[in-house]
Amino acid sequence: MGARMDTLKINGQPAQVYDQSDLFFKTGKTYTNTVAINGGGAYNSYFLSYTNFAQDGTVPTSSFDRNTVFGKFTTQIVKDLNVTFSLNYANTKNRRLPEGYALESPVWTIFSAPVSYNLQPSVNPDGSQRLYRFSRNNPYWVLDNISNTSVVNRFLPTFTADYKPLSWLTITERFGADVYVEQGKYTESLLSVSNPNGRIVNNNTNFRQYNNDLILNANKSFGDFNVEALLGNNLISTYSQNGYANGLGITIPGFNNIGSASTVKFTETSYLTRKMGFYLQSNIDYKKFIILSLTGRYDGTSVLAKDNRFYPYGSAATSFIFSNFFSKGLSEVMNFGKLRLSYSTVGNASIGPYSLLTPYESQTIRNTTFPYQGQSGFLISQVLSDPNLKNERINEFEVGLETGFFKNRLGIELTYFDKRTKNGIIPSVALAPSTGFNATSVNSAAMRNRGIEVLLNAKPISTQDFSWDLTINYSRIRNKVLSIYKDLKQVGNGFTFIFVNQPYGVIYGTRYARNAAGQLLTDNGGLPFAADEQGIIGDINPDWMGGIVNNFRYKQFTLSFSFDMKKGGDIQNNVDGYGYFYGTPKVTEDRGPRVVEGVNATTGLPNTVSVLGQAYYQRANSVLESVIQDGTYVKLRNVSLGYNVKPTWLQKTPFKTIGFQVTGRNLWIYAPHFTGGDPEVSSFGSSNGSQGIYSFSTPTSRSLDFSLKLTL
Repeated sequence: MGARMDTLKINGQPAQVYDQSDLFFKTGKTYTNTVAINGGGAYNSYFLSYTNFAQDGTVPTSSFDRNTVFGKFTTQIVKDLNVTFSLNYANTKNRRLPEGYALESPVWTIFSAPVSYNLQPSVNPDGSQRLYRFSRNNPYWVLDNISNTSVVNRFLPTFTADYKPLSWLTITERFGADVYVEQGKYTESLLSVSNPNGRIVNNNTNFRQYNNDLILNANKSFGDFNVEALLGNNLISTYSQNGYANGLGITIPGFNNIGSASTVKFTETSYLTRKMGFYLQSNIDYKKFIILSLTGRYDGTSVLAKDNRFYPYGSAATSFIFSNFFSKGLSEVMNFGKLRLSYSTVGNASIGPYSLLTPYESQTIRNTTFPYQGQSGFLISQVLSDPNLKNERINEFEVGLETGFFKNRLGIELTYFDKRTKNGIIPSVALAPSTGFNATSVNSAAMRNRGIEVLLNAKPISTQDFSWDLTINYSRIRNKVLSIYKDLKQVGNGFTFIFVNQPYGVIYGTRYARNAAGQLLTDNGGLPFAADEQGIIGDINPDWMGGIVNNFRYKQFTLSFSFDMKKGGDIQNNVDGYGYFYGTPKVTEDRGPRVVEGVNATTGLPNTVSVLGQAYYQRANSVLESVIQDGTYVKLRNVSLGYNVKPTWLQKTPFKTIGFQVTGRNLWIYAPHFTGGDPEVSSFGSSNGSQGIYSFSTPTSRSLDFSLKLTL
């Protein structure tokens, strides 16, 4: 266990305490500069802007730079025909370091290194890497010897033509594209723990997406009725090509060209998908108090089989403005009231390209990786694809009430919805090995989402010099998995699991052994232990979420601040999970003996055996339930203070407006049950199976922005 820090001595001197995070992370800096010009005449207009965004990250050597040019030109070709062309070009350069579990991640060691160890210098006198743990790189060595960069050049052109052959009819042709090339390069120097011989990776992507809409929009009145109808056709074509080259063994130190690697394995993937849709939308308005909205769509996608390729869906919604019938006295109190009702069904083909095929895959047999000595080796994939998959369908019912009081000084909006998913696609349902496959995709999942949303808008104070606007929002959503596939009751989903009759996205794993009364069981050594069977130990879904936004104005000054709140929603804190073993989380500062409250599994009597803190937390390291934490938080999302110079003060200057603003973001977090940096962090991205995981991510940043805006 070692001595306490306040008693530890090195060479007879009190040991120095190292705040590893404070020494490693730095204050990031972000600079944004924008210049724009616009002008035009009676028949045309133009706008041109350039923006430079430069950011140095909180992790040393990390940076992000972006240069953006945007141009837009609109002209009237002939009467009733207007054409607009715009182009957005962006060049970005991103340098970052590995995160998460990766052996190369510097954050892992920073979070788990003891406060008594100095990680610097990063190299020994002989030039070799100075390691604290043999299985992890020194984080300061990583800064100089591991590089992960990407360069992206992106073009987004858009062409729009509006022709008005009749006063009530507009024909619009709109074409857009998204074209980018991304060049990624990863280098890992010699003597790295994970790749001692070095590694070079080139990862290049070419992406092209073309999007075209032809739209007919009609708007005409017939007596007390106003009818707006829209008919359109949409075509989307998406192509992506990726080339991935993995080079192992650097033969020339410092020469990071993949051609110098000892062995290079190259893979190339590409896909082409197309989607075609026809859509119709109409709004029928009767005397401004009854509105009926109808939509319909017929889509076809190339990712589905021929017989299932096209699918229709649509919606119907109506609203009734009942405040039109209020008496004058009632209208002075409640000046606006609207009831709305809608039902929609939406088709969704949420599968990747070529997901209906069961491909052959390159193999590694024992220690032999193919291609081997010029011979390719392929076996059919262990995941059996279903060529008959069809689109998912989401049916939703919604009812809402909108009200305004005291000349809209107070507004309340209430919404209730019930959403059900049918024919949900589950990509990996286990199969019996006797079939020759491990898993398959199915088209049978069903899920329900119900919820309420409340929005309150208020203007408590409104005078010529001072005003206060207040917005409060609240949402509560409950979801439930109704079925998966036949009699299947559970299936894995990334870091979470899907169980029938449970919310979508529960955490499943090892849990503490307990008796029938729910009391913790301990062994004869006085320590709790894992149950024989795993179980549900957490739910990533919050009980409710809310927010408060305040906007104040006093003459030329503005002040705004907002709070976000989330109640509940479990988080798997892997930083503490690993840290329990090493004794680095703050809670492990209490290393003294304790008697764990529980029942001895052998005798059935209350536990009386005392155990040391080290033994207790190292046991907790082996039980996943010990790191499931409540993600409740209150966050001061942003505070902004601004000042706009009076126009009369600028009359003798070349400027039309001058404005100053100071904005603070992520300034304060209160998370009483979460011991990590930020309960909002999702360490492995935003996909469905990656939520609720906090695992060695770079902490979120508290930022302070200063801006100056000048208009000529």
